[in-house]
Amino acid sequence: MNEAKFVPGPWKVFQQIDHDKRPVPLLIVGDKEGDPIATVHGPYLYTFAKYGNAINQPMHSFNANLISAAPELYNALKELLFNSLHGNGLEAQYKTIDKAKAAIAKVEGE
Repeated sequence: MNEAKFVPGPWKVFQQIDHDKRPVPLLIVGDKEGDPIATVHGPYLYTFAKYGNAINQPMHSFNANLISAAPELYNALKELLFNSLHGNGLEAQYKTIDKAKAAIAKVEGE
């Protein structure tokens, strides 16, 4: 397989703020040094119930979580494929599955 050609992770989501130090509907996905990789615009709202209360959450935060998890998702998928093709033991499979679960949790904002 070829090597990936993207900025290595981890990537994080940073809230953009205006001159008055208020959050704006723009999130920055950046590398570990904070250099920008992508900007995610909003403010499309997604309404969901949490503990019986309706909560409006900007959709761009969910999209930013998905984008920021891309390196972890890529690495976990690549390891799962490698372990499956090469018959690596169960311990290697379980470690890779844990990485995949962590990447999915990052996408889900946990």
